[in-house]
Amino acid sequence: MDDETLDQLLTDLASPDPVVRDEKAYTQLAQAISDRELTQDQLKRVATTMRERLRHDEIQARTFGALVLAALVEAGEWDDAWFVEVRDWYLAETDLRGYDETLGWLHAVAHGADFFGESAAADRVPGADVLQVLVTRCVTPTEYVWREQEEVRLAAAFAMALTDRRLDKDSAVAWSAEVAAALEIDVPSPPPFWSNTVRTLQTLYVGLDHQVLHSGEPVDIKHVGAIQEAVAATIQPTQPWFWRASRTGT
Repeated sequence: MDDETLDQLLTDLASPDPVVRDEKAYTQLAQAISDRELTQDQLKRVATTMRERLRHDEIQARTFGALVLAALVEAGEWDDAWFVEVRDWYLAETDLRGYDETLGWLHAVAHGADFFGESAAADRVPGADVLQVLVTRCVTPTEYVWREQEEVRLAAAFAMALTDRRLDKDSAVAWSAEVAAALEIDVPSPPPFWSNTVRTLQTLYVGLDHQVLHSGEPVDIKHVGAIQEAVAATIQPTQPWFWRASRTGT
């Protein structure tokens, strides 16, 4: 890809026009990254620009910055600073709209989850560190109820973090205690984060009960029985009239 074309794609990735940004610029750049069509200098320019976008004034620029960084990680690129910068943006982001009628896909929750999932799958970051980011994102109060499958993207990122072979049994389930504490709310209508978190855990449980995939290929998760037991124990108090836990983790 020539530099002029790349510069235009990078500019268009901040566009408020969803056709320009998503259907054209992102699609073309992500394919070029996957197909190894960029030079190393060009890849560095993409990464630098996307890191700057995390601090952009406009939401679509911030969220697509994270998504392009996820594509870079999937393609084998990495810088330790990316994790810190995306984490700081992700946990501070307050605009959690999924799809906007004017701006199109924004999807901050999903795009950030994609980055952390790829980081864990590539073994660039300890799974425990990724789990902490995801837990914090889930339990942070928000006005938004996730409507566009954000919980699925988060659950997938949780699963990728749990593939870390360095996690012993206790570490693989320790994160659930913070979630359980956050869900202990005795009000008639729980806040949005509560619903978002419960649905994320339900999705994770179903995935763990079957075959988790990454890029279409099966992945192995140690201590899956213990993790499912912890997830079930976290969810069950939110719906005690419906079911009770009966499985024992292994």
